[in-house]
Amino acid sequence: MNCYYCDLIASDDPTYTRRRAEFDLGSEAPRCRWHWRFLCDHCGETGHFMARFFCPTSGRLLCRKAGPVEFQEGSFWAWDYWWTLDCPDCGERHPSLDRAEFDRRTWEGRDADVHVDEKRDF
Repeated sequence: MNCYYCDLIASDDPTYTRRRAEFDLGSEAPRCRWHWRFLCDHCGETGHFMARFFCPTSGRLLCRKAGPVEFQEGSFWAWDYWWTLDCPDCGERHPSLDRAEFDRRTWEGRDADVHVDEKRDF
């Protein structure tokens, strides 16, 4: 079974690599590691990848509580919006991980597995 979000993205971008679902397998939206929940380096809470932001300067994964967040309108893949965070670490503005993936931004060598919430279901 593929990740719900990978399939959704691939329906818009046929070159997108679909990943195997590993989390929340009994739901309508099973997910891969990349589209699951991530631990925040700011507060330690887990949250959806669309509400996490990566700072390449500090190497930290941040949540919406880390600083001012702004709604951004515009189409990418299957969505019409994303969020940006005014980063408390570097002062720059970072897109949410979904938009960062679309923009082909990387985690600067970070191992995403470090931040994955290993609970398999909500």
